Amino acid sequence: MLGGNLLAGSLPVDLYQLQNLSSLDIYQNRFSGSIPPGVGKLGKLKRLLLLSDNYFTREIPPEIGNLTQLVAFNISSNCLSGEIPRDLGNCMGLQRLDLSRNQFTGSVPEEIGKLMNV
Repeated sequence: MLGGNLLAGSLPVDLYQLQNLSSLDIYQNRFSGSIPPGVGKLGKLKRLLLLSDNYFTREIPPEIGNLTQLVAFNISSNCLSGEIPRDLGNCMGLQRLDLSRNQFTGSVPEEIGKLMNV
């Protein structure tokens, strides 16, 4: 857990080599830039992916759909834009999803509506 600090900059590339990481909690920091596609390599991530209250920009990478064991995904209060990726529908174990307070465009993909536990 690294939430509630003043950490800044981009997410370190080495983070995506932690293949056994089961929880990533970096809310309320000052991380910025895009969320790299490498996040999709964290296939064992299941408990939480809390990236909220940072300064992430651009789109959510479609590789987020590789996190099929993910239970909670909170990316609220950032500066994300573009469309919500359909690939989020691959996260069949998802129970909590918070995409609020961003600048997404388009509609909510049908695939997200098929997530039974959200």
